[in-house]
Formats: sequence, structure tokens, C-alpha cells
Amino acid sequence: VPNVRAAAVHQDGLVLIFSTLGAIAFTDKQVPDFEKGLLQRSSSKKRSGQWIQFRGVPCYELFVESGQDKRTAVIRAFVANDVFYILRLVGTTEPVEKRPDFESIMNAFEFTTQPAPPSSK
Repeated sequence: VPNVRAAAVHQDGLVLIFSTLGAIAFTDKQVPDFEKGLLQRSSSKKRSGQWIQFRGVPCYELFVESGQDKRTAVIRAFVANDVFYILRLVGTTEPVEKRPDFESIMNAFEFTTQPAPPSSK
């Protein structure tokens, strides 16, 4: 995972990875390339994907399954303050998003400064 800023592993096998990239455009047009690159690098397959609001910004949420060990993961990708953020939560073979603590884990992410409106670069 490029530009990992933080990672945490829990005793029950959960892995949370936070990474960033420089400012990029990320809209419906970029989603297919994002998915293709991510899925090829991780040997995963897509379960589904959708746009949501996360921490006040548009966010693409991708549900995947690992090709090797069948572990599930949810990836949230979004742009704010001219930074491309990627949060990845890897669970077990059971869908990680079905865990009762899923949203509280993802919502532990907070911006250090309020997101600015997207730039018009």
C-alpha cells in the first residue's frame, strides 16, 4: 500500500491501514482505474462499490475479498484538503462491514482541519 501513514493490527485479526497520496481528481471517471489498480496489486476481487458521504466529503466505498485467504476488506477513498485519502479495514472471511463496531472503527478517522471545498484544479 503506497504512502502508509498509520497501520494497526488487533488481536482478533482486524487490520486498519491509513494511507495518502498527493492531490488527484477522484470522481466516477477515475473509479474504474482506481479499482483495477487496487485489485490487481492486492490479488483481490470486488464484491461491490458505492459512493457515500464520509466525514462530510464524497467517498467511494469499495468492498473486496482477498484472492488468497478470502479475507474481506472495505476501502474508503476520498479527497479532502487537496489530499487523496485511503482507509482500508481488513477483517476475516466474514464481511467486515457486518461487524457491529465497523462504523465506529471507520469513524475513528477525523480530519485535523475541517475539509475545504474541493479545488477546481
